Amino acid sequence: MLKIFLITIVVVFIIAFYVAIKIYKKFECPKCGHKQNKSKEISIEKYNYLDHGKKTITGKLDKRYNNTFSTNKIIHYQVECEACGHSYEYTYDKMEEMIDNDPIIKKLNKEIGDINDAAIPSIRKMKKQDPTFFKKLQKIGMIPKDFK
Repeated sequence: MLKIFLITIVVVFIIAFYVAIKIYKKFECPKCGHKQNKSKEISIEKYNYLDHGKKTITGKLDKRYNNTFSTNKIIHYQVECEACGHSYEYTYDKMEEMIDNDPIIKKLNKEIGDINDAAIPSIRKMKKQDPTFFKKLQKIGMIPKDFK
């Protein structure tokens, strides 16, 4: 009796997991916001990079280290929105997703944002007091062109 109960629970979880994956909408139309699964793969690019280890001056792998490689996969999709008919491209980058979901990088981005927000009053003050220096900083790209 207990075996049947456990098997039933496992089957229910498997079905629920499958339904959750099917319901998940991957592509969101930038024009109307409609979410859908249907797409067409245009191309897949794979990049191998040295995950751990070291290269010599000549560029060969140093055999004193345990050299390991990882692969980054970038998939380009062509999507046509079912709701409005708008056609657009969508790119999935595995490495970018890993970086975006890293909690340490999220924390650092928040701290950098706080530092940037703290500098806004002094930049506005500089804009009023020394407009030529402000324009030079904008010209070299240290201050955005649309800064107000």
